[in-house]
Amino acid sequence: MLCLMSSAGHCFVLYSLHSLSSDANKPAEDGEQIDFRLSLVDDNIDNGELEAELKLFVTHRLAKGLAFDGSGIATVFDSKSSIMCYYCWLQLDEMTATTESNQKTSVKDVKPNGFVVCFLSSLGLDLFCSELNAYCGKLRHLLMNCRNVAITEEVKDVLTNWYDRNVLYLCRCVQKLRAGLPSIIYAALMGIAVDINGGSRCDEDDITRFIDNCSVSALLQDKHQVDVATVPSTSLLVDLTGGQEESDTCKSLTVTVLESAFKVSSKETNKFCKNWSIEMQGDEEENKPRYLRQVVESFKLKVIQDLNNLKRLIRQAEIDHYALFRSFIFLRECGNASPLLRLCRQETQAPSAVDARNILDILEEHMQREGIVAQTTRRNDVA
Repeated sequence: MLCLMSSAGHCFVLYSLHSLSSDANKPAEDGEQIDFRLSLVDDNIDNGELEAELKLFVTHRLAKGLAFDGSGIATVFDSKSSIMCYYCWLQLDEMTATTESNQKTSVKDVKPNGFVVCFLSSLGLDLFCSELNAYCGKLRHLLMNCRNVAITEEVKDVLTNWYDRNVLYLCRCVQKLRAGLPSIIYAALMGIAVDINGGSRCDEDDITRFIDNCSVSALLQDKHQVDVATVPSTSLLVDLTGGQEESDTCKSLTVTVLESAFKVSSKETNKFCKNWSIEMQGDEEENKPRYLRQVVESFKLKVIQDLNNLKRLIRQAEIDHYALFRSFIFLRECGNASPLLRLCRQETQAPSAVDARNILDILEEHMQREGIVAQTTRRNDVA
Protein backbone atom coordinates (compact mmCIF):
# COMPACT_ATOMS: atom_id res chain seq x y z
CA MET A 1 0.00 0.00 0.00
CA LEU A 2 1.31 3.41 -1.00
CA CYS A 3 0.97 6.49 1.17
CA LEU A 4 1.56 10.20 0.64
CA MET A 5 4.86 10.87 2.35
CA SER A 6 4.51 14.62 2.86
CA SER A 7 3.69 16.68 5.89
CA ALA A 8 0.70 18.26 4.16
CA GLY A 9 -0.89 15.04 2.94
CA HIS A 10 -0.89 16.18 -0.68
CA CYS A 11 1.90 16.30 -3.23
CA PHE A 12 2.92 17.57 -6.64
CA VAL A 13 5.14 16.07 -9.31
CA LEU A 14 6.30 17.84 -12.46
CA TYR A 15 7.56 15.84 -15.43
CA SER A 16 9.03 17.07 -18.68
CA LEU A 17 7.72 15.28 -21.78
CA HIS A 18 9.98 14.56 -24.75
CA SER A 19 9.27 12.81 -28.04
CA LEU A 20 11.42 9.84 -29.03
CA SER A 21 12.64 9.02 -32.50
CA SER A 22 10.76 6.23 -34.26
CA ASP A 23 13.58 3.71 -33.80
CA ALA A 24 13.64 4.43 -30.06
CA ASN A 25 9.98 3.66 -29.44
CA LYS A 26 9.30 1.25 -26.60
CA PRO A 27 6.34 -1.14 -26.40
CA ALA A 28 4.21 -0.95 -23.27
CA GLU A 29 2.96 -4.04 -21.47
CA ASP A 30 -0.40 -3.87 -23.25
CA GLY A 31 1.19 -3.52 -26.68
CA GLU A 32 0.93 0.27 -26.93
CA GLN A 33 3.95 1.98 -28.46
CA ILE A 34 5.56 4.57 -26.19
CA ASP A 35 7.01 7.32 -28.36
CA PHE A 36 7.87 9.69 -25.52
CA ARG A 37 9.92 9.91 -22.35
CA LEU A 38 8.96 11.37 -18.98
CA SER A 39 11.73 12.99 -16.94
CA LEU A 40 11.30 14.14 -13.36
CA VAL A 41 11.74 17.91 -13.01
CA ASP A 42 10.58 18.56 -9.46
CA ASP A 43 8.40 17.09 -6.72
CA ASN A 44 7.77 17.25 -3.00
CA ILE A 45 7.34 13.50 -2.44
CA ASP A 46 9.57 11.88 0.15
CA ASN A 47 8.62 8.39 -1.00
CA GLY A 48 10.71 7.26 -3.99
CA GLU A 49 8.51 4.21 -4.52
CA LEU A 50 5.45 6.42 -4.88
CA GLU A 51 7.12 8.60 -7.51
CA ALA A 52 8.26 5.56 -9.49
CA GLU A 53 4.75 4.08 -9.40
CA LEU A 54 3.29 7.41 -10.46
CA LYS A 55 5.67 7.76 -13.39
CA LEU A 56 4.71 4.29 -14.63
CA PHE A 57 1.02 5.06 -14.10
CA VAL A 58 1.15 8.35 -16.04
CA THR A 59 3.25 6.81 -18.80
CA HIS A 60 0.63 4.14 -19.49
CA ARG A 61 -2.19 6.70 -19.36
CA LEU A 62 -0.42 8.87 -21.92
CA ALA A 63 0.42 5.88 -24.11
CA LYS A 64 -3.30 5.15 -24.35
CA GLY A 65 -4.03 8.74 -25.38
CA LEU A 66 -5.71 9.56 -22.05
CA ALA A 67 -4.30 13.07 -21.82
CA PHE A 68 -5.52 16.30 -23.40
CA ASP A 69 -3.69 19.58 -23.70
CA GLY A 70 -4.68 21.88 -20.84
CA SER A 71 -7.56 19.66 -19.69
CA GLY A 72 -6.57 17.49 -16.77
CA ILE A 73 -8.02 14.19 -15.63
CA ALA A 74 -8.61 13.15 -12.02
CA THR A 75 -8.52 9.42 -11.39
CA VAL A 76 -7.77 6.95 -8.62
CA PHE A 77 -4.06 6.27 -8.55
CA ASP A 78 -3.91 3.73 -5.73
CA SER A 79 -7.22 2.18 -4.72
CA LYS A 80 -5.82 0.56 -1.55
CA SER A 81 -4.79 3.88 -0.03
CA SER A 82 -7.46 5.98 -1.82
CA ILE A 83 -4.87 8.27 -3.37
CA MET A 84 -6.32 10.29 -6.25
CA CYS A 85 -4.16 11.76 -8.97
CA TYR A 86 -4.96 14.76 -11.14
CA TYR A 87 -2.62 14.96 -14.12
CA CYS A 88 -2.55 17.54 -16.90
CA TRP A 89 -0.48 17.65 -20.07
CA LEU A 90 0.74 21.14 -20.94
CA GLN A 91 1.89 21.37 -24.54
CA LEU A 92 4.38 24.17 -25.17
CA ASP A 93 4.51 23.94 -28.96
CA GLU A 94 1.66 24.44 -31.41
CA MET A 95 -0.20 26.33 -28.69
CA THR A 96 -1.92 28.63 -31.18
CA ALA A 97 -3.65 25.78 -32.98
CA THR A 98 -4.74 24.27 -29.68
CA THR A 99 -6.09 27.54 -28.33
CA GLU A 100 -8.06 28.44 -31.47
CA SER A 101 -9.67 25.02 -31.78
CA ASN A 102 -12.76 24.08 -29.79
CA GLN A 103 -11.70 20.44 -29.75
CA LYS A 104 -9.30 19.03 -27.22
CA THR A 105 -5.89 17.98 -28.49
CA SER A 106 -5.00 14.47 -27.42
CA VAL A 107 -1.45 13.48 -26.66
CA LYS A 108 -1.77 10.99 -29.55
CA ASP A 109 -2.67 13.69 -32.07
CA VAL A 110 0.74 15.38 -32.05
CA LYS A 111 4.33 14.65 -31.17
CA PRO A 112 4.34 14.82 -27.37
CA ASN A 113 6.24 17.70 -25.81
CA GLY A 114 6.01 20.07 -22.87
CA PHE A 115 5.26 19.12 -19.27
CA VAL A 116 2.94 16.84 -17.30
CA VAL A 117 1.75 18.24 -13.98
CA CYS A 118 0.55 15.77 -11.34
CA PHE A 119 -1.27 16.63 -8.12
CA LEU A 120 -1.90 13.87 -5.58
CA SER A 121 -4.18 13.87 -2.57
CA SER A 122 -6.27 11.54 -0.49
CA LEU A 123 -9.10 14.02 -1.08
CA GLY A 124 -11.23 13.34 -4.16
CA LEU A 125 -9.92 15.82 -6.73
CA ASP A 126 -12.53 15.02 -9.37
CA LEU A 127 -14.76 17.84 -8.10
CA PHE A 128 -11.98 20.41 -8.46
CA CYS A 129 -10.91 19.79 -12.07
CA SER A 130 -12.18 23.18 -13.29
CA GLU A 131 -10.05 25.06 -10.75
CA LEU A 132 -7.01 22.87 -11.41
CA ASN A 133 -7.36 23.27 -15.19
CA ALA A 134 -7.36 27.06 -14.84
CA TYR A 135 -4.43 26.86 -12.43
CA CYS A 136 -2.43 24.74 -14.87
CA GLY A 137 -3.25 27.24 -17.62
CA LYS A 138 -1.46 29.93 -15.61
CA LEU A 139 1.36 27.51 -14.86
CA ARG A 140 1.86 26.84 -18.58
CA HIS A 141 2.92 30.44 -19.24
CA LEU A 142 5.47 30.29 -16.42
CA LEU A 143 6.87 27.01 -17.75
CA MET A 144 7.43 28.54 -21.19
CA ASN A 145 10.58 30.09 -19.74
CA CYS A 146 11.78 26.80 -18.23
CA ARG A 147 12.28 24.63 -21.32
CA ASN A 148 16.01 24.20 -21.00
CA VAL A 149 16.72 25.65 -17.57
CA ALA A 150 15.81 24.87 -13.99
CA ILE A 151 12.36 25.91 -12.86
CA THR A 152 12.04 29.31 -11.23
CA GLU A 153 11.05 30.05 -7.65
CA GLU A 154 7.74 31.38 -8.97
CA VAL A 155 6.97 28.03 -10.60
CA LYS A 156 8.04 26.25 -7.41
CA ASP A 157 5.65 28.43 -5.39
CA VAL A 158 2.75 27.74 -7.75
CA LEU A 159 3.35 23.98 -7.57
CA THR A 160 3.81 23.90 -3.81
CA ASN A 161 0.64 25.87 -3.05
CA TRP A 162 -1.71 24.15 -5.51
CA TYR A 163 -3.87 22.57 -2.80
CA ASP A 164 -4.19 25.69 -0.69
CA ARG A 165 -5.21 27.90 -3.62
CA ASN A 166 -7.52 25.52 -5.48
CA VAL A 167 -9.18 23.44 -2.75
CA LEU A 168 -9.02 25.17 0.61
CA TYR A 169 -10.42 28.48 -0.65
CA LEU A 170 -13.92 27.10 -0.09
CA CYS A 171 -13.16 26.49 3.59
CA ARG A 172 -11.60 29.92 4.04
CA CYS A 173 -14.57 31.72 2.49
CA VAL A 174 -17.14 29.83 4.56
CA GLN A 175 -15.18 30.49 7.76
CA LYS A 176 -14.58 34.20 7.07
CA LEU A 177 -17.91 35.15 5.52
CA ARG A 178 -19.96 33.72 8.40
CA ALA A 179 -23.24 35.72 8.56
CA GLY A 180 -22.47 37.28 5.16
CA LEU A 181 -22.46 33.91 3.38
CA PRO A 182 -26.17 33.98 2.34
CA SER A 183 -25.74 37.47 0.86
CA ILE A 184 -22.70 36.47 -1.17
CA ILE A 185 -24.51 33.42 -2.56
CA TYR A 186 -27.49 35.62 -3.42
CA ALA A 187 -25.21 38.12 -5.18
CA ALA A 188 -23.68 35.28 -7.21
CA LEU A 189 -27.11 34.07 -8.36
CA MET A 190 -28.32 37.61 -9.11
CA GLY A 191 -25.16 38.69 -10.93
CA ILE A 192 -24.70 41.61 -8.54
CA ALA A 193 -21.38 43.42 -8.91
CA VAL A 194 -19.08 42.80 -5.94
CA ASP A 195 -16.33 45.21 -4.90
CA ILE A 196 -13.53 43.95 -2.66
CA ASN A 197 -11.84 46.40 -0.28
CA GLY A 198 -8.52 45.63 1.38
CA GLY A 199 -6.88 42.28 1.86
CA SER A 200 -4.24 40.43 -0.12
CA ARG A 201 -4.36 39.10 -3.65
CA CYS A 202 -5.09 35.68 -2.16
CA ASP A 203 -8.16 37.08 -0.35
CA GLU A 204 -9.40 38.68 -3.55
CA ASP A 205 -8.88 35.46 -5.50
CA ASP A 206 -10.70 33.45 -2.83
CA ILE A 207 -13.77 35.70 -2.90
CA THR A 208 -13.87 35.96 -6.68
CA ARG A 209 -13.51 32.23 -7.13
CA PHE A 210 -16.16 31.52 -4.52
CA ILE A 211 -18.65 33.82 -6.27
CA ASP A 212 -17.88 32.24 -9.66
CA ASN A 213 -18.35 28.82 -8.09
CA CYS A 214 -21.83 29.68 -6.80
CA SER A 215 -22.97 31.26 -10.07
CA VAL A 216 -24.97 29.19 -12.57
CA SER A 217 -24.09 31.31 -15.62
CA ALA A 218 -21.36 28.89 -16.75
CA LEU A 219 -23.82 25.99 -16.64
CA LEU A 220 -26.32 27.93 -18.73
CA GLN A 221 -23.62 28.82 -21.22
CA ASP A 222 -22.57 25.18 -21.58
CA LYS A 223 -26.21 24.19 -22.06
CA HIS A 224 -26.61 26.84 -24.75
CA GLN A 225 -23.55 25.65 -26.67
CA VAL A 226 -24.90 22.07 -26.69
CA ASP A 227 -28.57 22.79 -27.36
CA VAL A 228 -28.74 25.88 -29.52
CA ALA A 229 -28.16 23.96 -32.75
CA THR A 230 -30.89 21.40 -32.10
CA VAL A 231 -33.67 23.24 -30.22
CA PRO A 232 -35.98 25.77 -31.96
CA SER A 233 -35.18 29.37 -31.15
CA THR A 234 -38.70 29.94 -29.77
CA SER A 235 -38.17 27.39 -26.99
CA LEU A 236 -37.72 28.72 -23.48
CA LEU A 237 -35.53 25.73 -22.66
CA VAL A 238 -32.58 27.32 -24.47
CA ASP A 239 -30.42 30.17 -23.24
CA LEU A 240 -31.25 32.60 -26.05
CA THR A 241 -28.62 35.09 -24.88
CA GLY A 242 -25.78 32.62 -25.40
CA GLY A 243 -25.01 32.57 -21.71
CA GLN A 244 -24.11 36.24 -21.56
CA GLU A 245 -24.98 37.44 -18.10
CA GLU A 246 -25.47 41.06 -17.26
CA SER A 247 -24.75 42.21 -13.73
CA ASP A 248 -27.56 43.84 -11.79
CA THR A 249 -26.71 47.48 -12.43
CA CYS A 250 -29.24 48.64 -9.82
CA LYS A 251 -27.33 47.00 -6.99
CA SER A 252 -23.82 46.55 -5.73
CA LEU A 253 -22.20 44.78 -2.83
CA THR A 254 -18.94 45.48 -1.04
CA VAL A 255 -16.83 42.91 0.77
CA THR A 256 -14.37 44.41 3.23
CA VAL A 257 -11.47 42.15 4.13
CA LEU A 258 -10.67 42.29 7.83
CA GLU A 259 -7.98 40.40 9.73
CA SER A 260 -10.03 37.25 10.30
CA ALA A 261 -13.32 37.90 8.52
CA PHE A 262 -14.96 39.14 5.33
CA LYS A 263 -17.57 41.81 6.11
CA VAL A 264 -20.42 42.04 3.59
CA SER A 265 -22.16 45.40 3.14
CA SER A 266 -25.58 44.02 2.19
CA LYS A 267 -27.86 41.63 4.04
CA GLU A 268 -30.15 41.02 1.07
CA THR A 269 -30.76 37.33 0.49
CA ASN A 270 -33.61 34.80 0.33
CA LYS A 271 -34.73 31.54 1.93
CA PHE A 272 -32.99 29.39 -0.69
CA CYS A 273 -29.60 31.06 -0.14
CA LYS A 274 -30.01 30.85 3.64
CA ASN A 275 -30.61 27.11 3.39
CA TRP A 276 -27.58 26.84 1.09
CA SER A 277 -25.35 28.63 3.60
CA ILE A 278 -26.67 26.58 6.54
CA GLU A 279 -25.77 23.40 4.67
CA MET A 280 -22.26 24.67 4.00
CA GLN A 281 -21.68 25.67 7.62
CA GLY A 282 -23.03 22.49 9.14
CA ASP A 283 -20.23 19.99 8.47
CA GLU A 284 -17.21 19.38 10.67
CA GLU A 285 -15.67 16.43 8.82
CA GLU A 286 -12.00 16.28 7.90
CA ASN A 287 -12.94 15.96 4.24
CA LYS A 288 -14.70 19.32 4.34
CA PRO A 289 -13.49 20.80 1.00
CA ARG A 290 -15.08 17.93 -0.92
CA TYR A 291 -18.24 18.18 1.17
CA LEU A 292 -18.51 21.93 0.52
CA ARG A 293 -18.05 21.44 -3.22
CA GLN A 294 -20.76 18.76 -3.23
CA VAL A 295 -23.12 21.17 -1.46
CA VAL A 296 -22.39 23.91 -4.00
CA GLU A 297 -22.99 21.62 -6.97
CA SER A 298 -26.15 20.21 -5.41
CA PHE A 299 -27.72 23.63 -4.89
CA LYS A 300 -26.67 24.83 -8.35
CA LEU A 301 -28.35 21.77 -9.83
CA LYS A 302 -31.47 22.65 -7.85
CA VAL A 303 -31.42 26.15 -9.37
CA ILE A 304 -31.24 24.71 -12.89
CA GLN A 305 -34.04 22.23 -12.15
CA ASP A 306 -36.26 24.98 -10.73
CA LEU A 307 -35.47 27.21 -13.70
CA ASN A 308 -36.51 24.52 -16.16
CA ASN A 309 -39.70 23.85 -14.19
CA LEU A 310 -40.57 27.55 -14.20
CA LYS A 311 -39.92 27.87 -17.94
CA ARG A 312 -42.19 24.92 -18.65
CA LEU A 313 -44.95 26.50 -16.55
CA ILE A 314 -44.52 29.82 -18.36
CA ARG A 315 -44.71 28.03 -21.67
CA GLN A 316 -47.97 26.41 -20.59
CA ALA A 317 -49.27 29.73 -19.21
CA GLU A 318 -49.28 31.18 -22.73
CA ILE A 319 -52.43 29.12 -23.39
CA ASP A 320 -53.55 28.11 -19.90
CA HIS A 321 -54.42 30.62 -17.16
CA TYR A 322 -54.26 27.93 -14.48
CA ALA A 323 -50.60 27.37 -15.39
CA LEU A 324 -50.03 31.06 -14.66
CA PHE A 325 -51.41 30.54 -11.16
CA ARG A 326 -49.23 27.45 -10.74
CA SER A 327 -46.20 29.53 -11.79
CA PHE A 328 -46.99 32.06 -9.07
CA ILE A 329 -47.37 29.34 -6.44
CA PHE A 330 -44.11 27.72 -7.56
CA LEU A 331 -42.18 30.98 -7.26
CA ARG A 332 -43.70 31.73 -3.87
CA GLU A 333 -42.86 28.30 -2.44
CA CYS A 334 -39.37 27.75 -3.92
CA GLY A 335 -37.76 30.53 -1.85
CA ASN A 336 -35.63 31.67 -4.79
CA ALA A 337 -38.02 33.83 -6.84
CA SER A 338 -35.79 36.80 -7.71
CA PRO A 339 -32.87 34.81 -9.22
CA LEU A 340 -35.26 32.55 -11.16
CA LEU A 341 -37.17 35.52 -12.59
CA ARG A 342 -33.91 37.17 -13.52
CA LEU A 343 -32.62 34.07 -15.29
CA CYS A 344 -35.93 33.67 -17.11
CA ARG A 345 -35.76 37.25 -18.33
CA GLN A 346 -32.28 36.64 -19.70
CA GLU A 347 -33.62 33.74 -21.73
CA THR A 348 -36.65 35.57 -23.16
CA GLN A 349 -34.97 38.41 -25.04
CA ALA A 350 -35.71 37.04 -28.52
CA PRO A 351 -38.41 38.95 -30.48
CA SER A 352 -40.45 35.74 -30.67
CA ALA A 353 -40.71 35.50 -26.86
CA VAL A 354 -43.13 38.43 -26.38
CA ASP A 355 -45.80 36.26 -24.73
CA ALA A 356 -43.28 34.84 -22.28
CA ARG A 357 -42.10 38.33 -21.33
CA ASN A 358 -45.66 39.46 -20.75
CA ILE A 359 -46.24 36.50 -18.43
CA LEU A 360 -43.06 37.31 -16.53
CA ASP A 361 -44.28 40.91 -16.15
CA ILE A 362 -47.57 39.68 -14.66
CA LEU A 363 -45.81 37.26 -12.33
CA GLU A 364 -43.31 39.83 -11.17
CA GLU A 365 -46.00 42.43 -10.53
CA HIS A 366 -47.90 40.01 -8.30
CA MET A 367 -44.70 38.90 -6.56
CA GLN A 368 -43.82 42.53 -5.83
CA ARG A 369 -47.29 43.13 -4.45
CA GLU A 370 -46.84 40.18 -2.09
CA GLY A 371 -43.41 41.48 -1.07
CA ILE A 372 -41.71 38.31 -2.31
CA VAL A 373 -39.38 40.08 -4.76
CA ALA A 374 -37.91 43.58 -4.68
CA GLN A 375 -38.90 46.32 -7.09
CA THR A 376 -35.42 46.41 -8.60
CA THR A 377 -35.56 42.82 -9.88
CA ARG A 378 -37.48 43.67 -13.05
CA ARG A 379 -35.51 44.26 -16.25
CA ASN A 380 -36.27 46.80 -18.91
CA ASP A 381 -38.33 45.27 -21.67
CA VAL A 382 -36.78 44.76 -25.06
CA ALA A 383 -38.31 47.06 -27.65
